[in-house]
Amino acid sequence: MTLGSFGDEKIIKKIINTKHPYGIIYFKNNLYLSNVFLNYITKVDVQNNYKFKKLADLNKGWKIINFTKDENLKGIHSIDFINTKKMVFASYLKKKIFFFNFKKKKKTELIYLNKILKGPSHLFFDKDSNKLIVSDYDGSEVYFIDINSNKFKKLSKNSKINLKKPHMTLRYKNKYFIVDTKQRKVIILN
Repeated sequence: MTLGSFGDEKIIKKIINTKHPYGIIYFKNNLYLSNVFLNYITKVDVQNNYKFKKLADLNKGWKIINFTKDENLKGIHSIDFINTKKMVFASYLKKKIFFFNFKKKKKTELIYLNKILKGPSHLFFDKDSNKLIVSDYDGSEVYFIDINSNKFKKLSKNSKINLKKPHMTLRYKNKYFIVDTKQRKVIILN
């Protein structure tokens, strides 16, 4: 089959209605949507008729109906999983990132990094290198954090790239792809 030729293929479309989604990841048969202005994360089970659960309180976990509000989840723009028990969150409004271990019910902040962040917009956990990549949109920087040592490096120190508004960074096959919305460019680095 060639691209653009559908033959007898079925095209299935599903629309998931949600309020103010800013980020989306897929992990272990679920979609996770971050909602900057609603102070919760939505989990959508793609194998169980797209049923929703919400994380509105870190200590109470995923609930179908959850009326509590956790200030920790204010302004969450991006999330990712370190493993099945541990997530990382980027709050654009609170200008910080933090980890949460669901098994231990423990929150860990990277205080040294949170002091310099100006508006983290996207996280990407690179499982191959064990590094967390943080796009600091308002800080015009991308940070690489070794999650074992919690040491970080600035992209600007290791390259001659001048970023204006790095909105999102991904790594694929030893290349980094950075979306800079102000420059209207995708920058590709080795």
